[in-house]
Amino acid sequence: FTFHEWSHRLVLLGFVTYALRERKTEDDLKTTFFFTRRAFSGAVLVIVLFIGWVLGVGALQDCLARIYDFHAVRFQQQGNLEQAEILAHSSFQYRSNFMDPWELVGGIEDTRAGIAKDPAEREKHFSLADEYFQKAIQCSPYAYDPRENQIKSLIKRGRFHQALDLQNELIRKGPEMPDNYWGLGSILIKMGLVKEAIAPAQQLIDKFPIYLPGYFLKAQILETLGRKNEALRVYEDAQEMLNIIHVSDPSGQIEPNILKLKSQK
Repeated sequence: FTFHEWSHRLVLLGFVTYALRERKTEDDLKTTFFFTRRAFSGAVLVIVLFIGWVLGVGALQDCLARIYDFHAVRFQQQGNLEQAEILAHSSFQYRSNFMDPWELVGGIEDTRAGIAKDPAEREKHFSLADEYFQKAIQCSPYAYDPRENQIKSLIKRGRFHQALDLQNELIRKGPEMPDNYWGLGSILIKMGLVKEAIAPAQQLIDKFPIYLPGYFLKAQILETLGRKNEALRVYEDAQEMLNIIHVSDPSGQIEPNILKLKSQK
């Protein structure tokens, strides 16, 4: 959260605390403070200025930062990276600790790296992308997307061991996210460690039994290893799971794969 957002919460907490305060009784000790007119006026002025900043200036800054970021995303989607970058930096002028524009400029640099032909220029853009993704993570340590984008960027650079370390960190911090296990299996496959990728695929099925990509991942790994009978059983397990919860296959891939593997027996 930004400081402005926390300020809103503090003001709300103050009102709630006042509303729920314990009522005075006759036995309560009473203490009275007397302030000079100048001190009282100064205190009131400080409070008014603080509330005005929280509800006025701070809100305006947040709003402008989000508006610039919104338009930056729109230009990025249109392929106009230069204008998107300009608008993202305009967003920084109002909220330098706003995660979204940092992630956006990281994505822009990652895109530029993908189209760069010179290896040195390509590495320069990848380094900038990594730096921006890291800043996005610092702004919002519990956000998932910047870390995922950082891992994808490392994979494009062939830095699989770094990507693997970050993916394992994602699993430690977010064991309830099925995509984290799928990502770990995919990285291991790209590293040529196909057999080792079975473990995260099986974890994915055990922890999230209605998550179809887990079944597909494990079945594809087994097919790659030539263990087609086991792959067939995985697809059949996926079909059985869908039958139990009375859901049709949204991917349309299970039955064709079952028929394909049965025909290869």
